[in-house]
Amino acid sequence: MTVSTDDPVLEWFDHTANAVDLSGAVSPPEASRIWAVTWLAARRAVRDIRRGRAAPAALVTAVQNVLETLVPAAAQPLAAAAAATLDRLGRDQLFARRAVARGIDAGRLAADDVLAERSDDGPHPAAWRPYLIASPAHVAPEPPPGPEHPDYARDLAEVRTLGSADSAARTPEQTEVARFWTQPSLATYTPAVRAALAALDAPILERVGLVAVLHVVTLDAQIIGYAAGERHPRWRPARALGGPARSVWTPLVQPEPGEPEFPCLHTTYAGAAEIVLTALAGHPATPLRVGGRSFTDWRQLTAECVEAGVWAGLHLRTSAEAGAALGRRVAFRCLSRWSGHSV
Repeated sequence: MTVSTDDPVLEWFDHTANAVDLSGAVSPPEASRIWAVTWLAARRAVRDIRRGRAAPAALVTAVQNVLETLVPAAAQPLAAAAAATLDRLGRDQLFARRAVARGIDAGRLAADDVLAERSDDGPHPAAWRPYLIASPAHVAPEPPPGPEHPDYARDLAEVRTLGSADSAARTPEQTEVARFWTQPSLATYTPAVRAALAALDAPILERVGLVAVLHVVTLDAQIIGYAAGERHPRWRPARALGGPARSVWTPLVQPEPGEPEFPCLHTTYAGAAEIVLTALAGHPATPLRVGGRSFTDWRQLTAECVEAGVWAGLHLRTSAEAGAALGRRVAFRCLSRWSGHSV
């Protein structure tokens, strides 16, 4: 991602995206965790400074320090970028240099605190402690319908027709949508969020808070989704429809991802992002262009993501819809706790 240097919030959003690309994170929640920890620290640092040149200096330092810990491969370019940004902030006068020094102290402290708080995260997202959801059971999805349920048979018939590699019923546009949504959720949403952040005319604390809340909430949704998938394991359509006892059936998108079939984690992320972005950024003022596709409302991304799971042959409709509903529940619960919360 090309880095902007006109706006410290966008500049360090871009540096975060580039560091995540270098991280080698093997699962979407691991990449989301880097974003969440980094910008939660940035939000705390800016909250403690609030205004003047100290605030962007706090942001820069918090982001740099967390990313250098979580993504050592990015340490050298981050150090050079931080030195350049801090030099610009403190270049004019002695007062500015003193403000920058205060911001640096606040950024270091916030980074150390958040890294210490999340140091017990284990290797698997299902075992991570949510950030804002105190009782995951209150938002977890109900078990999916079993093979004997009419909804299961209906969903299986739909994905058999629309999700196969050689489907004659799926339109070319549906095929395009299915392939578009196979990329990780962050790859889809990062440019869209950047556009919303660039358009948000608000104080630095609010803009930094948008990035922090989005990634904390979507990570909580993924954590709870992974745990639900372990409690309710379910075959993907290819296994349910194929095998020795049935005719061979191949999904459009291969290979299948390693995440649970139920709930769909792509739609879980989308549902959570939809609520946060609508609440904190509002509806896009101009159409969002993401990977050649255009959207005018955050709900459109979620709706398309639900359909894509079926058209790709990767999810039953029940699983895709359950993921979106889970993400929305998590987001509403998190937003109700965020205001004034000590995180």
